[in-house]
Amino acid sequence: INMGAYGGTAQASRGSGAMVFHVDVHNGSDSNLGLQPDEAFVSIGQAVEMASHGDYVLVWPGVYHEEISYAGKAITIQSAADAATVSAPTGYAFAFNQGEGLRSVLRNFILSNCPTGAVFCEVSSPTLQNLTIVNNGIGINAEENANPSISNCVFWHNLTGDVFGCTANYSCLFSPDGIGNIHRNPLFADFNNEDYHLRSKFGRYWPEHNVWIVDEASSPCLDRGAPGVYPFEEPLYNGARLNQGAYAGTGYASMSPPHNPADINADGMVDFLDFAEFAESWLQP
Repeated sequence: INMGAYGGTAQASRGSGAMVFHVDVHNGSDSNLGLQPDEAFVSIGQAVEMASHGDYVLVWPGVYHEEISYAGKAITIQSAADAATVSAPTGYAFAFNQGEGLRSVLRNFILSNCPTGAVFCEVSSPTLQNLTIVNNGIGINAEENANPSISNCVFWHNLTGDVFGCTANYSCLFSPDGIGNIHRNPLFADFNNEDYHLRSKFGRYWPEHNVWIVDEASSPCLDRGAPGVYPFEEPLYNGARLNQGAYAGTGYASMSPPHNPADINADGMVDFLDFAEFAESWLQP
């Protein structure tokens, strides 16, 4: 805390470190300072207004009916626990249209029931990761020199398309473009009741009862995220590779079968690609 009359207030002078703001639709208030979970804001928009470059906004579980602009800020907005949902009443849930770059990050959200669309990008290149984008007008709309970096996302039932003017990688969607994408039913836990956890024969979180259960089938989106990013917070077994969708990289990610050490590239198969990767590294320091 600062010394003086403004210590502990929203008008206090800034220090050198990043700030972390909390948002909780159930227990927050926009008259709070937002710097602790028990002093959270109630709206994401208020947290963005208070944030500066390099800050973080952690959003606790719930459904947020907002239309949020990043306002040109290089900040990270992500879910703080089990993925939060943002549903825009009329426009887009998130808008990037003030020159945002890769340091403007949005991740680990469910974006649903947005009649216009989930994400709008214009003259911007934000980072969009680990999103489940379902039941919207359009998924991600990129116009006028926008080039968002999109990865590890699941798109499903978006009326006019999943992506427009941009390309997603290592995602589940209908577009044939991009690297590492799949086009399959993601096998959500309960699509009709908006439970978008991925089914798993090895363990899936059931938020209604705060327990882990097993399914008869596993989602094809397990272990299909971008390679080279170890899923540190995903519970074991996690296949040593990120899942796709809103729970990727979190403690609420659905679990994978025990990893076979012979599956060197962690693609779920033991084949000549594993042998090639092994051979390439043979006798190297």
